[in-house]
Amino acid sequence: MSKHNINDDFSQDNIDNDVLKNASKELENKNSKIIRDNDKEENLKDNSKNKLNSKEEHKSSEFFKDNSNDEQTSSTDENNNLKSTADSKNNDDEIKRSSVKNSTIKTEKKNYKTIKIVAASAISLIVLATAGYGIYVNSYSNIMPNTYIENINLGGLTQEEAAEKLSQEYDQNRIQGKTLKFICMGDQSTIDIKNLSMQFEPEKMASDAFQVGRTEAGFFNKLKSYTSSIFSGSKVRPAVSYDEQALAGAINDLCAPHEIEPLGYTFRIGDNNDIVIAKPQDGIKVDMESAIQLVIDQICSFNFGDIEFIPIKTKAPELDLDDFYNYITKPAEDASYAKDDNNKVYVVPGKPQIVVNKSEIKAAIEQPEDDYSIPVQLVNPAVDTEFLQSILYEDTLGTYTTDYSGSSAARAGNIRLASNTINGLELLPGEKFDFNDVVGKRSLDRGYQQAPVYVVKEGKTVSEVDYGGGICQVSSTLFCAINRAGLDVIARTSHSKDVAYVPKGMDATVSWGGPEFIFKNSTNYPVRILIDASGGVLSVRVVGSNVSKPKINLDVQNDGNSITVIKTTTSSDGSTTQETISSKTPPTKEPSSQTTASAEPQQ
Repeated sequence: MSKHNINDDFSQDNIDNDVLKNASKELENKNSKIIRDNDKEENLKDNSKNKLNSKEEHKSSEFFKDNSNDEQTSSTDENNNLKSTADSKNNDDEIKRSSVKNSTIKTEKKNYKTIKIVAASAISLIVLATAGYGIYVNSYSNIMPNTYIENINLGGLTQEEAAEKLSQEYDQNRIQGKTLKFICMGDQSTIDIKNLSMQFEPEKMASDAFQVGRTEAGFFNKLKSYTSSIFSGSKVRPAVSYDEQALAGAINDLCAPHEIEPLGYTFRIGDNNDIVIAKPQDGIKVDMESAIQLVIDQICSFNFGDIEFIPIKTKAPELDLDDFYNYITKPAEDASYAKDDNNKVYVVPGKPQIVVNKSEIKAAIEQPEDDYSIPVQLVNPAVDTEFLQSILYEDTLGTYTTDYSGSSAARAGNIRLASNTINGLELLPGEKFDFNDVVGKRSLDRGYQQAPVYVVKEGKTVSEVDYGGGICQVSSTLFCAINRAGLDVIARTSHSKDVAYVPKGMDATVSWGGPEFIFKNSTNYPVRILIDASGGVLSVRVVGSNVSKPKINLDVQNDGNSITVIKTTTSSDGSTTQETISSKTPPTKEPSSQTTASAEPQQ
């Protein structure tokens, strides 16, 4: 009989691989199955042991029985012994397999329990760590980590510590005497930083930095902000105060000549009762807000190099056909008076009512040409340019003359100086004249001389010598003239003593600081004051317009697609005439003095 090696049997039958593979699979699928298998294997082991014991007893009985038999039965006994040995071997193999599997299961159970314990411990540690982290963050009262102003990290500092640090970094002395060079399209200009009145604000910077991550209340919001700041950080702009108007003005002075305003669809009135519609045009402009921020950022980084501003393309506004049509067909505007930069009156041209259908405007816009002409009907405004120009200062409204031939040279000189200051002054309807504002303070440096004046002292009127003596004759003569012209007097005071150059009660005393002499142009047209002081005679003439014109009323009816104008004229005798002009009827070639007027672009 050959020797039997149990390790060889294990290798031959792949006991270890099968058992481990099955045990691992069972452990992964369901722990409860492992426990049931363990119980089953325990029972199997007990049964196998019982069976083996029974066979051993039987074998022993057979052995003694065989010894008592004769030699003829020895062959049979040997076969039985071999069979018993084989059965015993199989039982041993089964026991060993069960033992290995049982051992593996116990090991896996132990490992599983260990894993559960480790996992539970890890989870507990994570929960405790998270809770501790959350408590720390929730109680955190400093600036969030990685919070920067320029390249200065303020993270972890208190607000007060940050303000102190920033005060040292942003020292005003660092920008004293510094200049910047601005460049735009080849042109250059230099600006002194002191002219911007710039002041660093470290306290506000620190406050702004402290607010980072604290804009939303709540535990989880703060936890999120703090965690985010660790990995990404935040940038805060330096806080400064400066003269924005001065900075914008310096940028605009340099860049404006290179800018082009974008224009939407525009129109102008042509020469033949038509309008010409022009297509939109893009513009180029410097983004003023970005330009200002660029300058501030460069100063705050203490970089005093050149700064270039580049105009960018600006798209023309999109067309709204309804708005454009209503703009073209807006009611007529009367001609009017205005003043130029030299305080002189001029006539602002009126604008006629344009009568045209919307469909014609739409068709013109869809044409490929840059400019497209459309026949229209024009209704002149009630007050046109030619009328206002023709009546301007055509009438004398009031005059008055006084004599100053007996005056001293100093007094006469003062009268001429004040008269020359007022001469030619024009007032629009409703505009006020203030003698002291117009003539100004009477002083030696302005050419006035000392001459007798009336003053009140201790309740008594006395005569003294002062600069500007004699100008009350100018104000009194002017008062008499505007009174005859029918202008409204707002403020006037008589002398406490009678004067010889005007009737009693018709004088107007003035003095720097009061009393005042103020009146208003209460007519419907401009007035001009003409004063002449020569040869000892002072003459004042008020000219304006004293006319009556037929009253014209234009009733405009716009349904959004067409225009109808009802023109009603009322003459001075009370008679009326009426005319209807509609865009639904073909335009007529009526001559019009307003055909050269123009309109502003659509915005």
